[in-house]
Amino acid sequence: MAELFKVFRKEVLALDPGVTEEFLKLYVAYKLESNLVDVVPQAKRLRIALNMEFT
Repeated sequence: MAELFKVFRKEVLALDPGVTEEFLKLYVAYKLESNLVDVVPQAKRLRIALNMEFT
């Protein structure tokens, strides 16, 4: 999972120069104006929440 996270992290940070990374107690938040993506590391997977509006 660590290697997968490293690849994912690199790609998310490359989306825009304004993307910031914040390590919190239970998850890692990638932000522009608000949370763009939240990543919750789990034993056998990365739970990824993409925060975007859609109808």
